[in-house]
Amino acid sequence: MNAKAERPYSSPLRTEQAAATRARIVGATVALLQDNDESSFSMQDVADRAGVAVRTVYRAFPTKDDLIAGVLDAIRARFDARAGEPPTTSEELRASVPAAV
Repeated sequence: MNAKAERPYSSPLRTEQAAATRARIVGATVALLQDNDESSFSMQDVADRAGVAVRTVYRAFPTKDDLIAGVLDAIRARFDARAGEPPTTSEELRASVPAAV
């Protein structure tokens, strides 16, 4: 059996749990970004902060670039809700983290 095979059913509860886990990972990354830049912490640091296995982080965000993009997406969504301008660069992201939390 292929480990990556699609499940034959859809579970709304599983979808909610996956979204909550992804949000925890993004939140942990935001917290780490408040004290560091993205090059000074690892995916393991994110996993530890989020309280999940590092494998879970990699399932949600296969690379660190994907993780940072996920954080940017979350911040953009918060800015959209506040009708502000979202960050477009890493520098703007670091500067916007305290304002978005």
